[in-house]
Amino acid sequence: YSPPSRRMRCLTPRASLRFALLSPGFCVVAALASTAAPAKMSTASAHLATSRATIEGLEPARLWEHFAALSAVPRMSKHEGGVLEMLKGIARAKGLACTQDAAGNLLVKAPGRGLGVDAPPVMIQGHVDMVTEKNKATAHDFLYDPITLLRSADGLWIKADGTTLGADNGIGVSAGLALLDEADPIDLPPLELLFTVDEETGLNGAKALDAKALGVTAKTLLNLDTEEWGCIYIGCAGGGDAKLALPVARAAAGDETAARYEVRVEGLLGGHSGICIGDGRANAVQLAARTALEVLRCTAAAPAALIAFDGGDKHNAIPREASAILSIPASAEPAARAATRPPARRHDLHAQIGHVVVVEALPHNVDHVLHVLGTHLLQKFKLRPRLTQSHQ
Repeated sequence: YSPPSRRMRCLTPRASLRFALLSPGFCVVAALASTAAPAKMSTASAHLATSRATIEGLEPARLWEHFAALSAVPRMSKHEGGVLEMLKGIARAKGLACTQDAAGNLLVKAPGRGLGVDAPPVMIQGHVDMVTEKNKATAHDFLYDPITLLRSADGLWIKADGTTLGADNGIGVSAGLALLDEADPIDLPPLELLFTVDEETGLNGAKALDAKALGVTAKTLLNLDTEEWGCIYIGCAGGGDAKLALPVARAAAGDETAARYEVRVEGLLGGHSGICIGDGRANAVQLAARTALEVLRCTAAAPAALIAFDGGDKHNAIPREASAILSIPASAEPAARAATRPPARRHDLHAQIGHVVVVEALPHNVDHVLHVLGTHLLQKFKLRPRLTQSHQ
């Protein structure tokens, strides 16, 4: 937040829908890729130096320094051991007591200062894990690799290089740690910094929290996992999960002239499925499914077939990428090509950031794919998907 009234937001430079012919080796390549060895752990110290250079000049300085340090430590859900050890080290260096429960939640206690020495303790809470989403073209292993921080040309935005940023809830954790660095004279009540684990997969750390084992005494809690600058929330809406199973019928592809094509949606903005669900952001799974369905419908004379569909990764993230593999007979290729061309009619659609614009849509209300430029949020691009063939 530089200045504080501005909120950091991760933007994608462009979005696209591609329809391409797959080579016969596609399935083999995919299988080989899935068995590749994990990437080696990156050097945290080198990454930290780069991150510190990226956040140089941002205020409050100590908050951003802590955020840079957090970004250098992998912290996917259920694998928070490294970041918890880092937090314990900070507590030990300051001579502060810390406790941990069986779930992994960590509590650090700091005495009151100034006029707050005898005040009731206040708990500051944030979760240490992060949503682990990346673009398909980005080579990143969240179990081993640190987050690479980037800064916009105007210096007002911090984002990640092809991955989620981890500001949820890295900024909250950093704010709590920054309180420990405040110089005297200052008036602060006794603080109980609570760092919970495994939040992004279902609030599991908070559900299993053992207040007695941690030694919690505070009756007032400030949760720093929030979205709007300058707002305080009282209460929580909660959430729910649903699992759906759809029966499918499989059959052998009977047309020897058929070629495999891929409908691929990529480069969308995505976002948190709770906070951003009302912003009108495109869902890659819906876009790919509706486009594939339109191709299947328009090739009824020489039936195309669905081979595979893949999209989405996390239950709390709006899908940014998805793809469908289709088998299309040679005689049906012109119809499939026509089905991916946008018609003349237009629809009022919501842009990735919630503003109303007019863009060309695909047939049968296949929503929209907008190209979003970071510094020109209202500029729109017309999506014109085309059928392309690669050399085999």
